[in-house]
Amino acid sequence: MKKCVMILFASVLSLSLILSGFIGVVQADDLISTEDSSFVEPSLEDNFADNHVLVVLTREASLEFNTYTENSFSAIGCAKVTNLSDATGSMAQAAMTQASAALLSGYTTISPANEIKHAETIGNYKQILCLELAEPGKENVLAAIKLLMQRDDVLYAGPDYIMSINERDAYGTAETNSDISEEDKRWAVDKIKLSDAWRYTTGSSDVLVGILDSGINGTHPALVSNLDKALCYDFTSGSGIAEPNPVDGLTPTHGTGVAGIIGAQYDNAGSLDGVCQNVTMVSLKVGKLVSSNGFNIHMAWVISAIDYAADIGVDILNFSAGWDESDMEDPYYDYAVAAAIYNYPGLFVCAAGNKNWNNDEVYNWPSNYDFPNLISVGSSTADDTKANSSCYGSTTVDIFAPGEAVYSTSGGDGYSLQTGTSFATPYVTGVAALMLSVNPDLTPSELKEIILITVDPIDAFETLCVSGGRLNAYRAVLAALTRQ
Repeated sequence: MKKCVMILFASVLSLSLILSGFIGVVQADDLISTEDSSFVEPSLEDNFADNHVLVVLTREASLEFNTYTENSFSAIGCAKVTNLSDATGSMAQAAMTQASAALLSGYTTISPANEIKHAETIGNYKQILCLELAEPGKENVLAAIKLLMQRDDVLYAGPDYIMSINERDAYGTAETNSDISEEDKRWAVDKIKLSDAWRYTTGSSDVLVGILDSGINGTHPALVSNLDKALCYDFTSGSGIAEPNPVDGLTPTHGTGVAGIIGAQYDNAGSLDGVCQNVTMVSLKVGKLVSSNGFNIHMAWVISAIDYAADIGVDILNFSAGWDESDMEDPYYDYAVAAAIYNYPGLFVCAAGNKNWNNDEVYNWPSNYDFPNLISVGSSTADDTKANSSCYGSTTVDIFAPGEAVYSTSGGDGYSLQTGTSFATPYVTGVAALMLSVNPDLTPSELKEIILITVDPIDAFETLCVSGGRLNAYRAVLAALTRQ
């Protein structure tokens, strides 16, 4: 909470400086603390694209809203520049315009609450670029990064890291619907008191949830009515392409299982209730199939998808994936992804990881980012203990939610029990969507605060997560209803 207050103070200070002539905002560059990021120099052994460099501009350069071209980066042999923060940049620019207008009109056009909102939008924004090299090669990428870091307008330059997701145990089991008892289908629903929450709301189609994943099976009977196919996009080609007939690229399916937990509508064939039975979901495909049980995710794809989500008004993003420092030769902090999440004006819910280690000691990204709009989720069992595979962390994992053999949608029109923090995360996402359906004015930081203070305290989780407890949908919805 102390950090949120500091951020709010910095945001208000930024607005004061802006209204005084748009001077001095560059001093807010520590909103994402560079002290937490060593910007470890990447090496050839790291897994990254051989033709991309990701660049985060300084606050001062970002708020100039310049258009960069390949000529702007001719020193590194740049063939193409893509602005990965176009939508969030437009929001920041609009906020600056409105803040300036408020000053000129004697603060009659926007309320004090909106002044703070505009200040946060401006204060959080950093421009993110993807530079495509004319001559691919990992050595060329590393050389370009060194040159770019010498520029005054560049805060960070790094590779387009590639996240490889190959852990089959995170994708779910293969049991068919006929093998699963009703008790096994409903234990998670009962555990987090969803039936009690549904007395107040089963959700609203006005709430838009984006699922950053391997895709969603758009023909599944339990999902089709809550999926807005017109908004679904595939980012795995390197640029966003509309996917009006979305498919899940992984076998067994991953994104489809996540979607089912968030927003499946009751289907007699599977007897499945999603957390939010009335919601609008969007598939944002960022995972590209590379084998029968795994997919790759480029960070540029994730950043593009986050910016697109902001553009279309997605309220909550679910990211059931992550990468850790053991995947790299050295620990690293991907500042480009961090900036994208911090730019995003909604709630970002992500998985804590399935390595059964302490994230306080061995970092897992993006769940370890300490942002007021991010929730990190660990996986719990029917007995309210930590799932064997789940990561934990007294300062880096926010909450636990059911994720051990939970029931959801799978390939074709099927259903299965699925295990991992990937499937604990959408329970939190779904509850946040329920909360917005009863109180659409809740900010991302308020959603996070309420979810964490309304947990069921569990002895087993007291030292394993920030909240010390497991998700309680009923208490969270009730608190959202009464929050002014």
